[in-house]
Amino acid sequence: MSEPEQRESSSREIVPKILSFLRQYYLAVIFFTLGIILLFAALISFYFDRTNNQSITFEHSATKSAFAKQNTIKVDVEGAVSSPGVYELNSNDRVEDALRKAKGITNSADKNWIIKNLNLAAKLFDGAKIYVPFVGEKNSLSPNSLNTQNSLINVPSSININTASQSDLESLSGIGPSIAQRIIEGRPYEKIEDLLYKKIVNKSVFDKIKEKISVY
Repeated sequence: MSEPEQRESSSREIVPKILSFLRQYYLAVIFFTLGIILLFAALISFYFDRTNNQSITFEHSATKSAFAKQNTIKVDVEGAVSSPGVYELNSNDRVEDALRKAKGITNSADKNWIIKNLNLAAKLFDGAKIYVPFVGEKNSLSPNSLNTQNSLINVPSSININTASQSDLESLSGIGPSIAQRIIEGRPYEKIEDLLYKKIVNKSVFDKIKEKISVY
């Protein structure tokens, strides 16, 4: 028998064997094939999920960083403060926050002028300048000269419960002589809510005066 005839004969013998094997173990073959397909599908899905997650994380971080940068401002705090200079703050911060950054006002600050003119609740803006006058120089400062786009002046003024006098405190709604005395005796305060925590005033009185008081 020639070699081509031998190959053809071998092929004819193999095909029935394969068919016989498939008929006998067709379920195993089907499950094996499905397993291979599912394995490849899982690997492909894992690869794309990982790629998408990396992309989302990167975009989220970049967006968060850009958002934080857009929401910061710089404010110049000068005059009778402990640490004058230019400070970076959040765009939602107030004058009170800027003074805290400057480590508060000094003993040489004109506190009466501050109480009457400086609104600690005023919202800051980029490029603002806050100047706290020293005692004796208030005559050189007028509301018109301060109320510009490059500076901040408080109208109406807030009362600093850490330094206000008895009469200043009594000018607040719901504050009589006895409560004013308790406020003075309860000093110092870190935040206006300390009036509640220390049980100096009740909630109804606090709600009336919270927009008119401050601490610094």
